[in-house]
Amino acid sequence: MIYDLINNSDLYLAINPNLEKAFDFLRKKDLFALEIGKHEIDGENSFALVSEYKSKDLLNGRWEAHKNYLDIQLILKGKEKFGFSNLKEMTAVTAEYSVENDIMFFEGRGNFLELTAGYFVMVFPGDSHMPGIDADEKTDVRKIVVKVKI
Repeated sequence: MIYDLINNSDLYLAINPNLEKAFDFLRKKDLFALEIGKHEIDGENSFALVSEYKSKDLLNGRWEAHKNYLDIQLILKGKEKFGFSNLKEMTAVTAEYSVENDIMFFEGRGNFLELTAGYFVMVFPGDSHMPGIDADEKTDVRKIVVKVKI
């Protein structure tokens, strides 16, 4: 997992060739003008999902992981706690892998950081994560998640 300011995203371009277009999209687009929903960046190599929601309490959070895409999660408005852990810290599968959605869910344990506007997290296959958790209280969040084929 990587946690950094979006302005430092060029430091990570060598990780995967699909990251350049993904980070260009995040740096050059007027992200607040984007409609809620899916936005193509580079076909199935990278696409963005824009959402708005209320953060949730920890008891309603779920650990998740992906196999074929890494996530770049960028908060545009609000803040949330973001859980992160290695898959080895997961103790049970609670929902089997969905090929269509590239996701599976777990029980386990991990650490949390506070994700605020301007910061992103990049989670890889092998990283489990729990997004959308209340930081101090329920908060309105606007977030963009860019899925990058790995």
